[in-house]
Amino acid sequence: GSAGAKGGVNTPETPEHAPDSTSAGAAEWRQAFAAAVEWYHAQLDTEIPDHTASGEHPDRPTTARDYFTGVRGWGSSTLDEKRLGYAPAGGGLRDYLESEGFEPPAIRATGLFTEDLRPLWRGRYVFPYFDADGEPVYAIARVTGGRGGGAAGYDGHPEDYLPGKYAKLAHTKEYVQASEPIYGTATLEHGEPVVITEGMADAISAHAAGIPCLSPVTTKFKKAHHDPLRALLAKYGVPRVYIIQDNDPPATELADGEWWEALETRQVAPGIDGALRTADYLESEGYEVRVAVPPSPAAEKVDFDDYLT
Repeated sequence: GSAGAKGGVNTPETPEHAPDSTSAGAAEWRQAFAAAVEWYHAQLDTEIPDHTASGEHPDRPTTARDYFTGVRGWGSSTLDEKRLGYAPAGGGLRDYLESEGFEPPAIRATGLFTEDLRPLWRGRYVFPYFDADGEPVYAIARVTGGRGGGAAGYDGHPEDYLPGKYAKLAHTKEYVQASEPIYGTATLEHGEPVVITEGMADAISAHAAGIPCLSPVTTKFKKAHHDPLRALLAKYGVPRVYIIQDNDPPATELADGEWWEALETRQVAPGIDGALRTADYLESEGYEVRVAVPPSPAAEKVDFDDYLT
């Protein structure tokens, strides 16, 4: 599987399984994916048994709606606009898609399943991506804890077997037709500046505040997204780009050697390093760029989401 945002991994090891002899067309898998996004969104008020008094994490929100509104602070209109959702640990998505008439090749092609049609996401919050026309084309899923799936030895739902905090679709598999786009393209406005920020939650809070915002959903855009990013900015005549990253302190590392070689302090945190790399690329393409971090009055980590909230 491909690497997930901020270290996530999108798929477990799967057994050998012969794929169908037919493959899904573009319209079929996109319709199946759109139906899946709606099904996840319909699970917002589904109780999460692991988060109740009898579960392993009774201190967590008992529904995804509680998480998005109570923890993240987003209004119901944002939940509906972004089609935010939940992937129950017990599954159910495959049965729903089959009941809607979708065949296995189209279901596999969404990237939401392993090759033998087991759901990738179990007990995770779901964040869809939309294209410039507002159609869902991709998604990532966030662990209910802070590090990774509980079944992977971290702190997530015990049925969640993915190790990363965020998990992507299985878009690197041959049977998957989905590909990873840039998040937030539907929010761009002609002739208006745009913010680039590293986190999915940061971008959603920016959108809720009416700010056009893109995100690589990590510290920087990968090279494969450089040309699409440049094309987007040109298409919308963006006059200036603001790259706003997390206000993290630079890391320090201890190394073997003489005492004067033992401590190494980096000049900037990973987020700013990524921002400067993206800024360097965009400036080389003729764009005016500003790099900034939110203020940190208590010397604590502050991201754009924290600042806007």
